[in-house]
Amino acid sequence: MSNLAATLDLKKLPFSRAKSSYYLFEENNRDGTNFEPGIYFGMSYPNGATRREGLVRIVPVSDGKPLNYAYNCSPGRLEITSDCGSVTIVMDSTASMRMYGSGIGIMIHKEMPVMSMETVTEVRPNVVEFNLFSPTGGGGRFVFSCVSGVVNLENKAVLTADGVNRCTIWLLPGEDGCFETQVNPAIPQESEVFSKPLNEAVGEVEQAFEAYLSAYAEVPDKWQALKETCAYMCWINYREANPGEMAPVMLADMFCASRISDMQCYAWHQPFFGMAFSDGDSALGAITNVFSSLKNGMLPAAVCSGQLRYGSFPFYHGYALTKTLDRCGNDLLPEDKAAALYEKMKENYTWWKDSHSFLPGRISYSYPAECGFPASSLTALEFPLEAPDFYAQMILYSEVIGRVERLAGKGNGLFWYEESQALKKTLTGELWDGERFICRGVISGKTFPCDSLLAYVPVILGKRLPEDILDKLSEALGCEKRFLGPRGLVSENMTSRYYDAKIPGCGTVEMILQQLFVLGLLDSGKAELAVKIAERVLNWTDKNAAVSSIPPEGGISSEKRPADVYEAVAASAVIALAAGLPM
Repeated sequence: MSNLAATLDLKKLPFSRAKSSYYLFEENNRDGTNFEPGIYFGMSYPNGATRREGLVRIVPVSDGKPLNYAYNCSPGRLEITSDCGSVTIVMDSTASMRMYGSGIGIMIHKEMPVMSMETVTEVRPNVVEFNLFSPTGGGGRFVFSCVSGVVNLENKAVLTADGVNRCTIWLLPGEDGCFETQVNPAIPQESEVFSKPLNEAVGEVEQAFEAYLSAYAEVPDKWQALKETCAYMCWINYREANPGEMAPVMLADMFCASRISDMQCYAWHQPFFGMAFSDGDSALGAITNVFSSLKNGMLPAAVCSGQLRYGSFPFYHGYALTKTLDRCGNDLLPEDKAAALYEKMKENYTWWKDSHSFLPGRISYSYPAECGFPASSLTALEFPLEAPDFYAQMILYSEVIGRVERLAGKGNGLFWYEESQALKKTLTGELWDGERFICRGVISGKTFPCDSLLAYVPVILGKRLPEDILDKLSEALGCEKRFLGPRGLVSENMTSRYYDAKIPGCGTVEMILQQLFVLGLLDSGKAELAVKIAERVLNWTDKNAAVSSIPPEGGISSEKRPADVYEAVAASAVIALAAGLPM
């Protein structure tokens, strides 16, 4: 059983559950915006918002007066306590939220600008609707239905220069001193308002989280609590497919970047989520689900419930699938499933090679942002550009396609083996200068030394590389004057003129890259260095939070919005790092 009880900090990550749109968090004005401190709730929606506009504050009350309170939060419940009583909030399903109160009530307050299209309506006695969607940001739709106690609406227009409607919903105890309210995104029929015992509702959520947690790899005891917090962050960012809608966009379940500010599911993040799982089906789903949206050989760069955006992006699906099959065995892909995946992967690989690359046989980035780190010094070079990290990705992708072809009974994989060997020959024969990997302009043929950590990504090829190359790579990565900082690998050689400790991709410790390099070094037989890097990253993360970019020195480089500190793909990377350590 998880030990993650009453420990979630709602200033760093929200309270929610997998596939739910609702979340709650603690507002503390950390980003300097004029919000009253306290607990707020909102609804995630496709495009996110620059600020959590339209969200609603929850205030415990007794006899109409606000109370001082404390809270504790675990995956199963958020409990708000005061001297007079308590309120427990449970995400009892993916489509509803329940509030149980004993001894006290709840005041839910929202100021709605006049003519904003936001509305509050008493649908029928004891049923009130907050519709907070608006052109300026939208906060969701919440229908409060009374199960027991009272639900009252107080709506007062204030005719001042700013012009607002001050709307308050009161959730108040009945004669027995208790209340229970169901919250839904749509107006329920009276028969749909039901009561579920509190312990049963909490238990079901806890069991759902436990089942999810069990799919992850084991980690040393020292990192168990951090793993559980990070797993929770990934769990609440797991989004549901919408194939039944009139305009289906998300055709498979995927992980989004943020429940609060960025609901997009980035394709290049998905394999990193997959590599943290020990359960083969969970890993395979995360790695391959984006292939459901393949079109004309191209995969979408990002997906959410409201849009589908195609574009080229860093492609680590081949590496992730290779590691998953190595760990779980070929039985993970039975012939029928392998056949379907093979056709999609083959079509996608052909697009990368024939339609994306500038010249035949030259695997290249077409423009700087394709590498995934727009501030990297690699992006200052000539484009189209042959880069060692891209070659490493495509070597593993072509290799694993051959493996899937054999599992599908479609062929012997020889074509794909020869493909991967040809790419490796170019990487080690033409893009290796004897000390490090270099880049090459496709048009001019000019070669460029590169001090970006991206130039060392071929370490993920492991024993496919000659031992002398692996030795040179690990020597540079383990040097504390070059790449190894006190919090992990920095993203630019510290002797480089491009090095800047505060810029993501140009000096910061990038969590996705830590995952790649630790796993790659383990595959290369460089376990001591891999463990050293992982320990440094984990020590900092345990004291702070799982963030995508850690500055090599000082504190967090930029203030995060409340409950938007932990980042899902970084949290997944933390689990993968901890799982690579000796038990």
